Amino acid sequence: MKKTIALLLAAMLLLSTAAVFAAEFTELDEKLSLQLQNGSGFSAEAKIKALPNVKMSALDAQGNLYLTALFSGSVLELKSIKGAGLGNRDKEDMTLTLSRGGNKIADFRHTSDSVLEAFASSLLGNNTYVSTRGDGMLFSMLFDWDNTWPGIERAIFAMSNADLEWRKQAEAQLKIYSNKLSLWLQGYTRMVNERDEKGQTVTINEITIPMTALKTEMKLLLTDLYTNKNLMTLLGETMTPAEVAAYLEPMLLKGFQDAVDALPLSGNAVIARRYDPAGKLLLEEVNLPMGGSRGIDHIHYRLQAGELQQDEMLLEVTMLPVEQDNEQGSFYSLKLLGGDVIDAADGNDIKNYTGTLTIQREALKDKGFQVLSEEVKDTKVFDFNLYMDHGKLVQDPQTRQFSSEHEISLVIKPIDMEDMGDQSMNLKVVLTSGASTNSATKFTGQLIWKDLMTDGEVTVDLSGGSVPPWVVPSVDAMPSVRLDRMSAQELQNLKIQLQTSLLAGIARLTSAMKLPSAP
Repeated sequence: MKKTIALLLAAMLLLSTAAVFAAEFTELDEKLSLQLQNGSGFSAEAKIKALPNVKMSALDAQGNLYLTALFSGSVLELKSIKGAGLGNRDKEDMTLTLSRGGNKIADFRHTSDSVLEAFASSLLGNNTYVSTRGDGMLFSMLFDWDNTWPGIERAIFAMSNADLEWRKQAEAQLKIYSNKLSLWLQGYTRMVNERDEKGQTVTINEITIPMTALKTEMKLLLTDLYTNKNLMTLLGETMTPAEVAAYLEPMLLKGFQDAVDALPLSGNAVIARRYDPAGKLLLEEVNLPMGGSRGIDHIHYRLQAGELQQDEMLLEVTMLPVEQDNEQGSFYSLKLLGGDVIDAADGNDIKNYTGTLTIQREALKDKGFQVLSEEVKDTKVFDFNLYMDHGKLVQDPQTRQFSSEHEISLVIKPIDMEDMGDQSMNLKVVLTSGASTNSATKFTGQLIWKDLMTDGEVTVDLSGGSVPPWVVPSVDAMPSVRLDRMSAQELQNLKIQLQTSLLAGIARLTSAMKLPSAP
C-alpha cells in the first residue's frame, strides 16, 4: 500500500520536473552534474584533519574517539562512473578507499552491469560477491535487511539523474499525462480577485481535491501508465530487474488499484496561491494528506513573500503514531526567514536565512518504575543561520578558463541543551573548467566544522572533478562467489560467515588505528 503511493508520487515527480530536462548549463556546478549524468567519470579526494584530543559536543565519547582514531590524518578517495545511453544506463563502477600515511586501511568496490552486480571489501576478506543486479542479497545478509520488496527511492534517484537522451524521451512521453493532469485540475480550481487589507487587488488560485476524487484519478493514471508500452520500457531502463518485477508488470495493475481504494486517505488536498497585480507570488500553501506513506500522516507547506526579499517558509510533517494507544505521532517543523541579499556585491547570487528546526518525538509508553537508559527529551529545538554565496561565472581572457567561487556557512544553535554547544560549518569551493562542454570540470575546497563550546575543530580538504570515462568491466568475468546460485542453507551458512568477517574487519581496522583509551 505504501509502495503504491511512493510509485504514484514518483510519477507525479517526473511530470512536475519534465520542464527542466534541458541540455544547456549556466553554471559550472550544473556543467559538472551534466557531465556525470552523461557518462563522464568522477574522481574525488578528501583529506581529514582534527585537532589532537578533539571533543565535539555533538558527538558522544565513542564518536569522538572514532573521529580522532579513524579519520584524523586519513584520506578518503572516491572513483566512480555511471553509464549513459541505451545499453549503458545500468552500468556502474565505484571504488571507495580509506588510507593513512600512504597505506590503504580499508576499501569498498561496487560494479554493476546489465544483469549482475558485484561487491568487494577488505572488511569482508578477499572474495568478490555477485548476485542479480538490485536484489540486495549481500546487504540483507550483512544487516538482516528485508529485501522481499524493493523500495522505489533508488529508482526515483536514477530517473532524476538520468542522461539527457533518456530525459528527452521521458519528456515526450510524459507530456501527454501532464496535459491530462492540468485539464483534470481545472475542475477543482477556484480563481477569484479580491482586495487585501491595503486595498490592492490580489488573485487567488485555490485547488481543492477530495481524496475520493484523487483516488479515482490515481487509478486512471495507473491504467494509462501500464498501457503505455513505450513509457514502461523507458522507465525499465533506469530500474533493476527486481524493481521492474515489483512495479512495472501489467498484471500488477489490479492489485495496485485495489490498494489505492484501501488507502486510509481522508480530508482534502489543498493548494492555494495568491498573486499581486504584476503576477508576483505572494503566498503559496499546500496541505497534503499522506495516508501513512513512509509513516507520514500529513504534510503542510507555506511560503509567504515578504518585503526586501525576506520570505517566510514553513514546512510541517506529522507522522502517524507508532504506539497503538497514542493519539499523535512524531512531529517535525522547519521555519525559514530570508532569501536573496539584494545589495550583494558585484551582483553575486547570495542568500541568507535564519530558521528553527523543531523535532517532537512521539510520547513513549509509561514504563512505570522502570529506569530508562537515558533521559530522552520529547522536543528538541535548533535555531540556525544559513548563508550561501554562489559567485559569478568569470572567464580568464588569456587562458579562456571559466571559474566560480562558492561558499556555504551554517551555524546551528541548540536550544536548552547543556551538553551540546553551537556548531559552525563552513564550506568554500572553487570550480574551474574550459569553454567546451567536454572540458573536465575540477574543484578544490575546504570544509571546516567547529564546536563553539569546546573549541573542537575538524578540517576536510577537498579536490576532484570529472574525468574521461572508462569501460565498466563485465561482472560475469570476475572470479567471485555467486550468491544467486546458492541454496537457502548455503546462504544461511554464508550469512554467519559474512557477519563474522565484517565484525573482524572492523576490529582489525580499529586496532590498526590504535584507538586511545576512553577518558
